[in-house]
Amino acid sequence: MVIQKIRNTTKNQKTLLGIMVAVLIFGLLASYFIWQSPDFGTNQGQMTPEQIDKQLEAYDDSIAKAKEELAAKPDDYSLLVNLASLYQAQGELLTEAERYNDVLTSYANVIEYYTRALANKPAELNASAEADIYAKIANANWVIGYNEGADEAFAKALALDPTNWSINYLHVMYLFSANGVDAALSAAKDYQALVKDDAELSKNADALVNQIQQVKDSRDQENQNQDNQDSEQENQ
Repeated sequence: MVIQKIRNTTKNQKTLLGIMVAVLIFGLLASYFIWQSPDFGTNQGQMTPEQIDKQLEAYDDSIAKAKEELAAKPDDYSLLVNLASLYQAQGELLTEAERYNDVLTSYANVIEYYTRALANKPAELNASAEADIYAKIANANWVIGYNEGADEAFAKALALDPTNWSINYLHVMYLFSANGVDAALSAAKDYQALVKDDAELSKNADALVNQIQQVKDSRDQENQNQDNQDSEQENQ
């Protein structure tokens, strides 16, 4: 099912992967504001192609070894989580290398192995840890352009841990990308209320709400201008 969705991913979705992955890191609230930087998208601080290839070879080796261990214990929760995390790290590096078809395959594996891990979760796994995994599944679905899967996983993550600020923030960014400014603005205001007692997070949340509000206002003004033009043409 996931692979079929990947094969149907549009060219535009693939070109957005580089931007998406910049947003999909938990705890990096400032990532939204990186978009506004004139240096965003430059190669400053990135690895050379040779370094990337070497690191990707290391991930291939680690994944192969992890699969060997998993073959002996196919329902082992820790091994499944480890393999999913390796694929996620691999996917991020492949994005930097702009190997987008391979990125999609990596994140499909992220979904597969985290989903299998949850199916074999230990009894002592708490709600917060489970929510974190669902958020990573949502994250991966977002990257491959499978919004239905992302919606479902985000709903489960937020139901398990509704006050987790990083999941709420990630959800705002997903909505902004997938559902437009109206849904994102509503979620951003909820997030703003959630972090109001943390000075630094509150400051960034205020700025985030303002940014999305500006986008909404600009869109609404453009729609109004278009409606006025249509009306004028009809009256001529």
